[in-house]
Amino acid sequence: MSPSRSERWIEQQGLDFTWLLQSFTQKIPLFTGFFSQFVTDNLPRTIIAYMDPISLPPTRNDVVRETMERSVKVAQETNQGYAVVTYDLAIALKAYSIQALQAPTFDKLIILLGNFHFELAFFGAVGTFLADSGVEYLLNEAGVLAEGSVAGFMKGKFYNRCTRIHKILAAVMERELFSKFLHLKEDDEPLATEMMSSNNITIEECQRIVGNASFVNLLKQYESFFHDVIDGKHGSTAAYWAIYVYLINRVHRELKRAVRTNDVDGYINILPSIIEVCFSLNRPNYSRWGSLFLHKLQHMDPRARDILKAGAMSVRRTKKSYARSAVDITLEQTVNKYAASPMRGITAFRDSEDACRRWSVTLTQRSMALSELYQLVNLQSGEEPDKQLTKARIQRDNADMKSVTITLNNTCNPFASDAPAGLVNISSGKAANEGTKKFLLRTLERGRTLWLQFESECLVDGSRFLKPVSRTKILNFAAENRKQSKTSTRKVNAAEGVRDVFGRILAVVAKTSDTIDLDHVL
Repeated sequence: MSPSRSERWIEQQGLDFTWLLQSFTQKIPLFTGFFSQFVTDNLPRTIIAYMDPISLPPTRNDVVRETMERSVKVAQETNQGYAVVTYDLAIALKAYSIQALQAPTFDKLIILLGNFHFELAFFGAVGTFLADSGVEYLLNEAGVLAEGSVAGFMKGKFYNRCTRIHKILAAVMERELFSKFLHLKEDDEPLATEMMSSNNITIEECQRIVGNASFVNLLKQYESFFHDVIDGKHGSTAAYWAIYVYLINRVHRELKRAVRTNDVDGYINILPSIIEVCFSLNRPNYSRWGSLFLHKLQHMDPRARDILKAGAMSVRRTKKSYARSAVDITLEQTVNKYAASPMRGITAFRDSEDACRRWSVTLTQRSMALSELYQLVNLQSGEEPDKQLTKARIQRDNADMKSVTITLNNTCNPFASDAPAGLVNISSGKAANEGTKKFLLRTLERGRTLWLQFESECLVDGSRFLKPVSRTKILNFAAENRKQSKTSTRKVNAAEGVRDVFGRILAVVAKTSDTIDLDHVL
């Protein structure tokens, strides 16, 4: 993380800091809802329509090629210079291979990796970073996350739950970090005190404050302190949780901002940080194919980039600003959702081939009808930030943040003045060993090193990309707690096995009778 780059970034994102200061004393929505009040989306709404379904597994090579051909055909019919298609990773890797092998047939096809699945991989990587660090107890004890949902949350399986809880947890941690920053400052900060105690700031007031020289100076001081904490100058536990804050409130927040505003340049700028996390925390498939995806975006024809900037990178389903969503999550929230039957899809008639075929053929029509019905009665589901602006949601989110803060202070606040200098589990206080400490605190550095190494190898050897990315041995809190199963090196032959079983039989007989008749036993 270059300080100059970080300073430029935080100067451009003054609203992030404004939200942080306001969240101390004011009941305001989570960042997505707060930021949506200051953004205007001038791009038109997206019209969602459905093409004829292909009743075959989507990962088959012929099916993938058929979808590519259809996309190119649609672009030609609409006089669009480039076609844009979005796949999840399992399909995208085959599409990239077909595009390379059958050039120049699909040279006018822009293949995008679905951001929804990319985020799930990122959440899984963050879960690997946090596993058994005490966060499970913290969230469960605070009543934010049920015990039965902990495993899925740590693996990044539940998108909405991961998004909301990580926002809450990272917000609480950064507020504690900023409190430590104010506590260590030699002089008072009247601007910070004023903003933390004032009522909700209007758009005009926010724009005036962000342009204030004192505000920019405070941002620079806090950003410098933030980097010092990550570098370990204020203890290992503080550095560990500062890295987590960076992953959620810097990397993931910027990724979401780029998608919600259809900011293609911003998306390309933040994608390297996501790929570095994948390299560092064992997401080898997204590490490798994400690198190719980024390379294609960076070297894209300017005319193709203009198509993405016109709104092709994301989907706007409502008139509200800052409500755009990734293409693949739109698919999950429309055709896949609305085609579902109350009888669990095709379960009731899976043995009838004709019934399954009719269900597949009518899937798109049923999806369109249900989508229009939901829109008509104003029940359209989606990632709408205005939901976070409702009074009930604001109260719930602030109550959860307060509960997490209280629980954190009752266990081990990593940013408190009496926090341990070493890396410890914040619920049990157990200290991590030296190997675990080095592995976790070097997460960002290791990811960058592994990615640069992979790119340099690909430049030297053209076939390197086709080889798998080596997995990194994970040394986190969970690895320390994992029981090592000891396997005996002594081989047991069949005769010994029979002897042991016979001995058990005799023992059972001896308990039930004083005399043992071997003929009866046998």
